[in-house]
Amino acid sequence: MDPRNAEAHFDLAALLEDHFKEYDLARKHIEAAVELEPDNDAAHFNLALLLTSHFSEHDLARTHFERALAIAPDDSMTLYQLALLYDDHLNDEKMAATNYERAIDTDPFNALAHASYATFLSNKAHDYDKASIHYQFAMDLDPEDADHLNNMGLLMQHQFRDYEKARYYFEQAIEKDGTIADIHVNLANLIDAHFSELTLAEQHYHEALRLEPELARAHYDYAVMLSYSQNRLDEARSHFEKAVALQNDHASALRELAILLTEHYKEHEAAWSLFERSIATEPNNYEAHLLLANLLDDHAKDYEKAMHHYVRAMAIDPGNPNTFCECAVMQMQSLKQPQKALSNLKHALELDPDHAESHARLCSLYISFLNDISLAKHHYEKAVALDEEYKDLLTEQIFSEAGL
Repeated sequence: MDPRNAEAHFDLAALLEDHFKEYDLARKHIEAAVELEPDNDAAHFNLALLLTSHFSEHDLARTHFERALAIAPDDSMTLYQLALLYDDHLNDEKMAATNYERAIDTDPFNALAHASYATFLSNKAHDYDKASIHYQFAMDLDPEDADHLNNMGLLMQHQFRDYEKARYYFEQAIEKDGTIADIHVNLANLIDAHFSELTLAEQHYHEALRLEPELARAHYDYAVMLSYSQNRLDEARSHFEKAVALQNDHASALRELAILLTEHYKEHEAAWSLFERSIATEPNNYEAHLLLANLLDDHAKDYEKAMHHYVRAMAIDPGNPNTFCECAVMQMQSLKQPQKALSNLKHALELDPDHAESHARLCSLYISFLNDISLAKHHYEKAVALDEEYKDLLTEQIFSEAGL
């Protein structure tokens, strides 16, 4: 090969990257092509793609995309790839939007630009109407692409709450390409949650796992259905465990497995460990802190750690009365701190005057610790009025004996 032949370096780099996966050597040759022909926009473009895809050198990739655009300013694919770079790696939403729009303006038939811009509009700009327009353009331009249909289905499901349309798009996506496991999972989730066709949902979970047995989200979502919709707990446990084994930082799988272990299998120590792993992955997950605090209070009797997690939950969601109520229960029953419990229960009712559990707990507190039967009755009546499940004959007998 003539070492001064830029075209030869260019072609060899493409061969090494695409067929032999020899990225370092491909980089050497594409850089040689750029050096020999600095005005070759395609060489700059390919070097930029290589740098961002295989070396994570995103700033240098941007430089070469920009050099390609200086040579060919109306190249829609370069504008599109630069928009993706700003969107996915450089975290510059303004420049991402600008370049998506430029890519579409220079080539209105660029389906990939429409689709990626739509995803950006949905996930980051939260302009769902505009996102739906660009997904529609992408589908019209490339009607055989299952991903465009799938993304429109997700938009219909999660943002427009139009479950019939979402189902239509997922089913159309599967008709176009039934080999994409994620789309089967999306349809299964939708059918389970909004159509209650559990047999059909299960068929799609099975197909997803047949296509991609190591897909953690398929195991997780299937386990959720097995646990909550069908009460098939042993099977649910198996799939939660598989999801965690495949993705050890899957916070939701760790948390749901912990809930299952503590509520149904009474394996509290194992659940404790899983909650801690979930929190390590998602430190600001309110539910994980609250559930771990309850577990530490009820079973580990580690009240100091329990209080730590109650306080963390309060900081994460200070407007949630459940945390203050649950913490008050520990202060009342385990720590024998009635005044602190009273303060937290009053605060819970400040947040939500109709929080029935807090009224019920105040009833117990006034009877057992503060010796104020009149106030106890007031909160008892409030709790029962809000939820008749709090009606209790023994409590009413106490009021009767007190002449109330």
